[in-house]
Amino acid sequence: MPKHATLPPPEAATGKVLTDDGTWVTGGPGGEDPTAEINAAVEAHDTDPSCHSGVFSPVGHTHAAYSLTSHDHTGVYATAAHNHDASYQPIATVLTNTTASFTTAQETKLSGIETAATADMTGAEIVSAINTNLGSSAWQGGGYTLVATLASNAATGANTTPISLTGLVWTFVANSVYFFRWIGKVQPTAATTGCGFQLDVSAAVTEIAMHFDHQLANTGTTSGGHSIADDAAVGVSSGMPGTSTYPVIGHGMLRTGANGGTAQLRFRSETTAVTTAIAGMTLVVEKVA
Repeated sequence: MPKHATLPPPEAATGKVLTDDGTWVTGGPGGEDPTAEINAAVEAHDTDPSCHSGVFSPVGHTHAAYSLTSHDHTGVYATAAHNHDASYQPIATVLTNTTASFTTAQETKLSGIETAATADMTGAEIVSAINTNLGSSAWQGGGYTLVATLASNAATGANTTPISLTGLVWTFVANSVYFFRWIGKVQPTAATTGCGFQLDVSAAVTEIAMHFDHQLANTGTTSGGHSIADDAAVGVSSGMPGTSTYPVIGHGMLRTGANGGTAQLRFRSETTAVTTAIAGMTLVVEKVA
């Protein structure tokens, strides 16, 4: 049991004393004041550790603030030495500083980053992404779908069968409109031999409209032809001033249908005589709708 010093009853705190008949009166026997004696008894009770031993105060111990070192509470809440490691770890300084400096603006910025986003894109990656989005690399050529040049001379047979001009071909998409033009030189084997141009498409299209011209005589007259159907020359030129090389200029429009495909520029002779498209002929194609 806990030990306590003997304390006087509360009436004694007012300076009263108990008489023989059981009543309290002011002053002690002979009229002395017992206040000093009472105060001394109270102080002795408050300062004597043995008065609280085993009740609210265990045998000497410490409670350093947030201490993780071993300590004990023997006789109170634990029967042996123990610690609180990994249970009530204090907040680290770096975490406190980070939390304090992490602003709403920074949170908003992080929320705006796309899932799986990585480092900044390289120039090549940006170009590739644009090509994919637009469906071609035409934008790199000033908006043209194709700029292609005939690498070597292309001669027809001694007949009117058309030949494909290597490299002068482009891929078209469905429901679109393309403007195209070609500029180059041609050379007949006889001054009376003309030529023709036409477009060979791999899928049905809505419309083909193309026309070309070149010099007919040294007096300045010209001759030419046109095509309005797939791989068919409706009109061909009727001759050239001689057997030299002569400039030829053509232009046209292709309106595609429900399917995409390819369009190949083709060349033919007017008669059963060889005619040649000279290397350097260039085809320019622009998608306009």
